[in-house]
Amino acid sequence: MRKTIISIVIIISIFCCKKEDKTEPVHYLKNCATEYLNFFDDNKYFNNSSLTFPAKVVSKTIVSLQYSGNRVVRATGGFMNAPAGNNFMNLMFFNDVYDSIVYVDNSIYVYTRPDVFYSSVGDDPEKPTVYIKDAYGRLIKTVRRDGTEFNYKYHVNQIVEESSNGEILRNFYFKDNNLVRITRESGDTSSLYYSKKEMLFQEYDTKPNPLKNMYHLTGAFYRSFSENNYSQFTVNEYRHLDNGKIGIVNTSWYSIPIVYNAFGYPKFGEYAE
Repeated sequence: MRKTIISIVIIISIFCCKKEDKTEPVHYLKNCATEYLNFFDDNKYFNNSSLTFPAKVVSKTIVSLQYSGNRVVRATGGFMNAPAGNNFMNLMFFNDVYDSIVYVDNSIYVYTRPDVFYSSVGDDPEKPTVYIKDAYGRLIKTVRRDGTEFNYKYHVNQIVEESSNGEILRNFYFKDNNLVRITRESGDTSSLYYSKKEMLFQEYDTKPNPLKNMYHLTGAFYRSFSENNYSQFTVNEYRHLDNGKIGIVNTSWYSIPIVYNAFGYPKFGEYAE
């Protein structure tokens, strides 16, 4: 009887060990299609609005990611100067552009190569864009290549983006740990020059976000603040109208359908196995 009990215990122990050994694979994106990224009004590009993409060829509109351990050290795919009238300040997406990413303590240095000018004033392509996080992995500062600083102050369900002299640049609003709205205002509401831009991130799922806290990856800035994944976003622009009221003068709406793998992760691209 004693031998039988010991045998049962051994069998149960083996079964439990085998069950515990069935771990879920690591979910690191190897690449990401640009339709799931958002480059507009990203401080890295000096808020450049002339970003364009080549004709729709899947292999030409992907950002590929290379890792060292669990950190991305190279992101291939970005913007390069292209002709725009009499100058080259228009930016077009190319696979020849890559970011080399260096981690030092809580700072992340992103060097873009080959040299690309994002602005005709003050930009230094030799310098990195710098992202600084706190002990919790939250972004607290971005330093652009021209030395301009953007600081992030955290409040309940809100982040305030400020300049180095304390001027409020943008407000980020959250619901259920997801970024749902960004506003940028210029001028007083009573001024004829008042304007406001609003980005709304909509239709969130309840699935894990593989780009969480990846503020420094090209195009991932807005997704990086959220726990989950949005599949729609709207951009509204407001102006002070002739009748004295504030009204919408332009609206853009985008839908980005998402499908998921067997583990519930969004198929923005391929995952490392």
